[in-house]
Order: sequence, then C-alpha cells, then structure tokens
Amino acid sequence: MNSAVDRAVTCMWQRYRDPLSLSDIAQSATLGRFHFTRVFKEQTGVSPGQFLATVRIYQAKRMLLVGSMSVAGVSSAVGYGSLRSFTGHFTDSVGISP
Repeated sequence: MNSAVDRAVTCMWQRYRDPLSLSDIAQSATLGRFHFTRVFKEQTGVSPGQFLATVRIYQAKRMLLVGSMSVAGVSSAVGYGSLRSFTGHFTDSVGISP
C-alpha cells in the first residue's frame, strides 16, 4: 500500500471514535481531499468513508460482544452522532440489528 494511504488507515483505526471528516483523514495522509479520495479508492477498493464505517462497525461488534455497554453507548463510543444512523449502518453491514 501507498504510504499516504497507510497513514490514513492508521489515522482511522486510531481516531475512529472522533468525528473525522474527509479533510481530517486527507490531512493525515498529507494529500488534498480530492487526490486523496482517488488514491485511497485505487489502493483499497473502497472510499475513505466506507473504510471508516467498516472500522467503526468492527469495533462496535467487539464492544457489543465483550462489554456491558448499551447500544446507545456503543454507538457514541465508535463515533456515531445518531443512534438511528448507527443502527441502520450496523444492520446493513452485519445483517442483524445491534
């Protein structure tokens, strides 16, 4: 993988709890937003937003399996601002509701 993409992936894994914007992620890769988006998708096959959503859902599954947090708590802990949005993304990704 390209080092700029590696930096962006590391940023997303480390900061998935934060309200990351495309600009934030592109900045971690030291690229402009549009160029970064193109390079990221070429290297990974998905958009930066899709990748971040996947990281968040992965972490949410872990938290729900091993923790005692409520669904609303997990939703907030993985960076979703809305429980409804989290539930929709989780259900679409996993096939069952959280």
